[in-house]
Amino acid sequence: MNILLIGPNMHFVAQMLAVFHTLGVRVSYIDDRRNYIIPFLPRNRLIWRASRRIRWLRRWNDKLLNALIIKRIMRNSFDLVLINKGMTVFPTTLRAIRDRGIITANWFVDNPNVEEYKYWVDSNASLYDFFFTFYDGVSKGIFLPVGVDNSFFENLRVNPASRARYTHKLVFVGAYYPERESLLSAVQDLDLIIYGSKAWGASSLGKLYRGSLMPEQFKAVYECSDICININAHPPVAGVNLKTFEIPMCNGFQLSDYRSGLEKLFEIGKEIAVFHDEKELRIKVEYYLAHPKEREAIREAGRKRVLADHTMMQRIRTLLNTIFPNSYV
Repeated sequence: MNILLIGPNMHFVAQMLAVFHTLGVRVSYIDDRRNYIIPFLPRNRLIWRASRRIRWLRRWNDKLLNALIIKRIMRNSFDLVLINKGMTVFPTTLRAIRDRGIITANWFVDNPNVEEYKYWVDSNASLYDFFFTFYDGVSKGIFLPVGVDNSFFENLRVNPASRARYTHKLVFVGAYYPERESLLSAVQDLDLIIYGSKAWGASSLGKLYRGSLMPEQFKAVYECSDICININAHPPVAGVNLKTFEIPMCNGFQLSDYRSGLEKLFEIGKEIAVFHDEKELRIKVEYYLAHPKEREAIREAGRKRVLADHTMMQRIRTLLNTIFPNSYV
């Protein structure tokens, strides 16, 4: 089997690549968030930001990306083009891929009901032969929750210096959204620490913000903190985000906002703790800070559940078996 994988140069896609290699799948990769305008400076942040903010530069870079995709499929015999999100891949490019008899699939791992994604998903999902989403509700979509590669996280070691730096009572890691600021304000006096996007620094919780994290750093944060708060993106959907699996995989105790369908993935109260509103968030934080043995039991059970049912290997096998029945049982 020969696959072309298109997606951002991020740890989720790196985990997908690792699993494909483990399965013996031939896979080529194209980074869809790379600067193609000045190819000898592909990772220059200033150029990338300019290419996203200036419309004609963005269009130019997207055209170069799509030209590269077409060139790659013309020179190779792919069985499948698998795209992770792929909002910069043109419909004309998808048609060109399908015209060559190549199967197209998208694994859209962001909340499809968020305003910036909803119109795109509604307009583009039907262009793919298979459209996978963690949200059980997209028209013509196939429900496939995200997963994590256990070997990826097990290889990230937490050294004594990181343990000392990233040990917290209460922590949140994630991008800034007003609804998250509102929720976290309810526990800001309980030794809360925030990591994530720079916008937190300008919020009412700015004094609690400690910067962004690399994968090896957020592994240390999750593993060493007493409570890791997880807040899914709004508006709510019947599905959960990647952190729902990353936190227990990193041996962290997770307190997550409830989402419909969560009980199909974890046993609530035994493998994950949940809250429904600001009041319950504070009650649960105070309770679990005072009950370390219960935290530890949920922490251990959550990790076991992820290893049993929610690894990237299991997700990729499901994806491939859906597209190519009984190919990777």
